[in-house]
Amino acid sequence: MKRRGFLKASALSTAGFALAACSESSADEGGGGEGCDTLRLVTPVEPRIVGVDERELLDDEDGRYKVRAAEMGNYWSLMELTLAPKQLLAPHTHADYDQAVYLIEGELGFEFGGEGGTVLSGGAGSYVIKPRGLSHTFWNPGDTPVRYIEMSANVTFERFVDSVQGVDDMREIDAAAKEHGVEFHYDQIARLMLQHGLTSVKGSAIHLPRLDELDLPGRPPRP
Repeated sequence: MKRRGFLKASALSTAGFALAACSESSADEGGGGEGCDTLRLVTPVEPRIVGVDERELLDDEDGRYKVRAAEMGNYWSLMELTLAPKQLLAPHTHADYDQAVYLIEGELGFEFGGEGGTVLSGGAGSYVIKPRGLSHTFWNPGDTPVRYIEMSANVTFERFVDSVQGVDDMREIDAAAKEHGVEFHYDQIARLMLQHGLTSVKGSAIHLPRLDELDLPGRPPRP
């Protein structure tokens, strides 16, 4: 930003305004779509504490919005979520925004870059960075639910989640995902579930039997 523009922005901020981050919302709300050279002014929110059971419950009741993007100048949003035992979050890629996960309770496995990519694991207290443009997925390998915080840059992911609340049709979900810069990689799900002994996919009502309980071809009969 040019010096004169920076000084003007600083003065406005000091006067009681917050400067919104550059995001897709700039074009939507009168920013002109000119990127970071045009900053949109938003009225700052009141300070407050958000309690454990406060804020909107997601429709599958596995988490809540905790901090909305509009409360942070559209810089970022924050959700607190859970992942059930032996459950997979479907692999996907975010085209133009970064995310990070903070693990509150439990352990998650992560894969970046698809098959043959980087596999990591993190326990309670870990922060995991998920860069834009890189496919990623994670799963709960344990027998108890994992609690985690999802932090997303700008407002795009929040809008995607809003758009699919109460939607069960996968074609509608996929269309909404593409509209908000999310691409799912469904062809990777079977491999991931086989590799990690998983039994369900987050957001799906389908539950699968444990693989070690199946009588598969070539496997000796179970006692």
